[in-house]
Amino acid sequence: MATTATADNWTVASVMLGAGRVYAGVSIPGAAARLTLHTDGSPDTTLSPNSKHLGMTEKGTEFMVKSKLQNYNADEFQDPIISSVDEVECVISGSFLQPLDLVTLGELLTPGVGTYATGAGFKELRLGRRALVYNSICVIAPVQADVTKFIVFHLYSAMNDVGLAAQIGRKTLSATPFAFRGYALTSRATTDTTGIYFVTI
Repeated sequence: MATTATADNWTVASVMLGAGRVYAGVSIPGAAARLTLHTDGSPDTTLSPNSKHLGMTEKGTEFMVKSKLQNYNADEFQDPIISSVDEVECVISGSFLQPLDLVTLGELLTPGVGTYATGAGFKELRLGRRALVYNSICVIAPVQADVTKFIVFHLYSAMNDVGLAAQIGRKTLSATPFAFRGYALTSRATTDTTGIYFVTI
């Protein structure tokens, strides 16, 4: 019987390489739709009028999707015989290099705590209690093989859960970590409650 080799999948065009940009306040697409981008890869402000770029990062941005499985065993077998998804975790993380930008980052990085205000000669972030506010967050990066195409990881409803913590020093750039964790929009289809990862082609 003749055999056929499995083809190698060495596709350089599928490698991620290039700086991503993190945005907040982007629109949440409807069912079976995706975030609309401008030709430069940023969110189209016609459809996302409240979108804002969150600035430089220390070492780029990481996105992660992880499901936690619940395994079930039978006494007759050493290995699990079945599994189900117990939890799902979706996160966009990194460290921002512009912690003085209280207008853009202040309330976003301090959910339930920070309240931004400005006046003659100052910007401030009052620390106390405030209502939780969810935000639509995405990271967008060009495709290395074709900079007119883009990689998009979009969380429909997210909050930063690592707070605001910046260093002050003469020999270091101040950076504050972020980890925007996705929360389910329960009104959406069960296959599309938290976000989307797509590549334009």
